[in-house]
Amino acid sequence: MRNLQGLAEVRVPGRTTVTHTGNNLDFSDLVITPSGNSISYGLGNATVNGNTFAGTHAYNSTGCGRIDVQTSGRFAGNLMNLTIILESSSRDCARSELRGELSR
Repeated sequence: MRNLQGLAEVRVPGRTTVTHTGNNLDFSDLVITPSGNSISYGLGNATVNGNTFAGTHAYNSTGCGRIDVQTSGRFAGNLMNLTIILESSSRDCARSELRGELSR
């Protein structure tokens, strides 16, 4: 499958838990399960500003070194649109962009 920019796109199930307190969102690790294998990404937290939010986080991974994480998105009624960008310090690991929609 290709997206609008002509880049490869893969659809996989995933899950995370979001806790909203005041202007802060705390994300549990994002766990995706392509082909039945679980992969976990640390998301950290984000700051809410009106109906939008943004945050940054970093962690050390096995195999890809430091992973810099950017989260952003917006709320629309009971839905949260979430974009996650993962960038590795290793030249052997590709930049990844994950998009999803979460509901209450």
